[in-house]
This record gives sequence, structure tokens and C-alpha cells, in this order.
Amino acid sequence: MRAFCFALALVVASLTAPSSRAELISNPPAAGATPAYAAAYEVFVDGRYAEALRMLLPLAEAGDAMAQNMIGVAYDDGLGVAADPLAARRWFERAMAQGNARAQMNLAQMLRDGRPGVAINFAMARQLFEESAERGYGPALSALGRMWQNGEGGAADLTRALALYEEGRAAGDPWGAEYLGHLYYSGEGVAADPVHARALFAEASERGLAQSTNNLAYMIERGMGGPSDLVEAERLYRQAIDGDYARAGINMAWMLYENAGTRERAVEASGYCIWAMDHGDALDRAAWADDCMTIGKAAAQLR
Repeated sequence: MRAFCFALALVVASLTAPSSRAELISNPPAAGATPAYAAAYEVFVDGRYAEALRMLLPLAEAGDAMAQNMIGVAYDDGLGVAADPLAARRWFERAMAQGNARAQMNLAQMLRDGRPGVAINFAMARQLFEESAERGYGPALSALGRMWQNGEGGAADLTRALALYEEGRAAGDPWGAEYLGHLYYSGEGVAADPVHARALFAEASERGLAQSTNNLAYMIERGMGGPSDLVEAERLYRQAIDGDYARAGINMAWMLYENAGTRERAVEASGYCIWAMDHGDALDRAAWADDCMTIGKAAAQLR
């Protein structure tokens, strides 16, 4: 039987956490960036991480907070260097001491999620998200809202969370729209409104959030909040898959399996199931193993 493959677990009614990858920088570089930093930024986003780090290190040592944050990102995510959470934390703290709101958000994220050698500290994470939000950094608003919703690091207050999601959304953060979409889908804290939920997922998808693209595809596939359109759902699942979102792979596999009219489509469904298993985490693989066995057997029978 097909499992519900939306981007949250209805059993525990909790939101899926945002990506644990560090927030890099604005795109293009933020106002006030030096020419040397801007040049290093272009090299970094081009994927030439080691080269970029050689350019950034002297800037960071000289006190460039943007460069310090970027080096922290590299150490946190293992880009151009071996991942080193303790080194990442040190660089984020140096940038944060100069008022860099992105570095403050990144350190808060480390403390919220934990890293090897960095213990989870919800109370400190919440404080840092608050301070980053006060400095005007949109993603911190949405992340702070999630902590208010879940009661992490302090009291739970869904009304406060809703307000923060709206503020984050207004600031251009796709996670604000994503989180609001879940609440309007489930009717938690607001009247259930699948039409509005679908529109919010579409908004976050347009801003590049693969998880929201998957959610929008699922609603369109199932005719939730609007008409069903399998062609559009398939296009969106492929887009989310291109964004390396594993859950979109299992959803695509099920949609193709349930609507397979040819051997080729059944085999394609099995292929997406294998892709999802390869790209999901251990919990995903355990949850999807039986599904993929069912889809794989159907594909084999049609060969």
C-alpha cells in the first residue's frame, strides 16, 4: 500500500526540519562586499571550493566577516576541506562577533541539529535565531518560528510561530511558505485550507525549495486543493528529483506504478524507487523497502 509521502510525518504531526546545510550568503553577494570577497564568492559558487578557500583565508584572517562565514560554511558542509564542525563553529563565532546575521543563523542551526563534537542546545539555538532575526535575516525568522511551534528551547506558541512564518515568508524565505503550507494543509492553528496550502507550496517551489516542489506535485497528483494533473505532477516530481529530494523519487515511482500502461513505464517506476533508496537516509530506506519490492516485482513481471 502506498505510504503518504508528503514532506512531514502525519503520525507525529511534526514539521520536517530544514536542510542542515549551512546558509552561505546572498546571491549575488550582499551589499558591502569587497571586490576580493566578491571574486572569491564567484569561485566558491562555481564549485571550485579549495581555490576559493585559498582566496578567502587571508580576507577572513584580516577580519572580513563575510569571508569568515563562508569558511565556516566550507568546514560545516565539507566543501573543499574535510568536514570539521569545531572549525566551522569557530569561524561562525568570529563572524557573528562582528554582527554577521548569516553566521549567527548558521551557528544556531548547528546547535539546533547537533554535529560531531557540537552538542544540541535548543535554548542557545533559539536565542541565536532570535538575534539573527532581529538583525533582519529572513531565514532566521522561519527557523525561529519552528522552534516556537515545537517548543524547542522554550515555550511552545503556535500563534507566535504563525506570525514568524509570515514574517519569514514576507522576507523572501521559502521555508516560511513551506511551514505555513503544512499548517494550512493539516488545519493546525488555522482552518484547514488545501487551496491555500497548494498556493504556499507553489510559492516556496518557485523560490527553489525542492521539498515544496515535491509537496506541490503530490497535491496536484492527488487533486488536493485543485484539479488533478498527472502530467504536471510528473514534471514537478522530476524537478524535485533534480534538486536531490529523495521523497520525490518514491512519489514518482508510485505515481508511475499506479498509472503504468506499458512495460517501459513500470520499469521506469522501479528505477525511481531505486534512486530514492540510494538518496534517502536510513529511516527512508526502512520505510520504503516494501514499497520498492512491490514496484520492482510488478516491473519484473512485465518484462
